[in-house]
Amino acid sequence: MTLEERIKLFAEKIRVLMKENGLSFTKLSNLSGVPRETISSWLNRGSNPNIDALSKIAVYFQCSVDFLIGLEDEFGGKLY
Repeated sequence: MTLEERIKLFAEKIRVLMKENGLSFTKLSNLSGVPRETISSWLNRGSNPNIDALSKIAVYFQCSVDFLIGLEDEFGGKLY
């Protein structure tokens, strides 16, 4: 999987998690500590998340960074 594909997958996972939890950009920002503009950039412009923001999002959603970037399934099984 290319970096571009991983970034798209990450954005899609964040969209799904936000929808499942009824979160807006602002609410996710307030709860996770990641700036709203950063979240918007991931989802609207496909920007690459930095490790600090990625870690905060993983902690908030109680999942692994590997899951968010497509290296692990939702059950913790390694995909690569």
